[in-house]
Amino acid sequence: MALGKHWNSSRRGRPVIAGSDAELLEANIRMQRIGQRSRLVVSCIGHDHIHVAALCGPGEVGRMVQSVESSITQVNGLNPGFAPFYEKSIEDQRHLEMVARYILRHSKKEARPHDPDHLGNNGPELVGGRLLRLRRGGLIIPPSREVAARFLPKITDEEIEKMLVGGRKRIELDKFGSAPAGLAGVELEEVLMDAAAAAIGLLDLDRRRAGVADARAAVLQLVETSPFIGSIQPVRMLGLDLSTLRRLRTREVWEPLAYAVRWQVEFRLTRRALAPMPR
Repeated sequence: MALGKHWNSSRRGRPVIAGSDAELLEANIRMQRIGQRSRLVVSCIGHDHIHVAALCGPGEVGRMVQSVESSITQVNGLNPGFAPFYEKSIEDQRHLEMVARYILRHSKKEARPHDPDHLGNNGPELVGGRLLRLRRGGLIIPPSREVAARFLPKITDEEIEKMLVGGRKRIELDKFGSAPAGLAGVELEEVLMDAAAAAIGLLDLDRRRAGVADARAAVLQLVETSPFIGSIQPVRMLGLDLSTLRRLRTREVWEPLAYAVRWQVEFRLTRRALAPMPR
């Protein structure tokens, strides 16, 4: 087992890895795709460096890092000028657990410049809160979820979620009232749509991409049985006509996707309820 840790040098004071939420999320997705071959467990893309824990041999770390550097440079176009990476072997199970917790706990502090929705680390993937988009379309359960479940049995989903939320448990949907986290109307609708998009690795559901129709169906079916259905207008929220809305109500949604949407909705509302932040 090996821990790969590489640092990137800044250029002209610009963020060298991700200058926007879109770049941060895309870099994370590419990290997850590339990390499949090296059995990536936990990763976090910081402001100017990346932390990675992967179950691979020492010779594989360099190849993974090179692939990540090349892919991120291509998508973000920042030509950051990567510095040499630092590699450290993981000695045993306890060491792996310590490294995983370190990366997850520090992910909140190290992203650009603050990443409350955890677009730049794979914490949501580990607990079923975000699916992985493939290069040619389609969605899969992130391989890191299975790897972590097998090799990090002592780190439960609840513990990971607490690290993501900020030390508190995720509030379940039926515990919220008619105006969760003080939100209603358009403001609440925006949070719900952002959550549905995040579940399939997107920032919005406006484009025709894999899983968009299912994510729309999942969030509609979710909110129509929620305590705050009276606080939103589904037609306005989804921007669809009534006939399309009726079809979405009966659309069968893949269970992992439905769960990811629910998780994202509960996570984002919990975060706002416990520690409201400017949007």
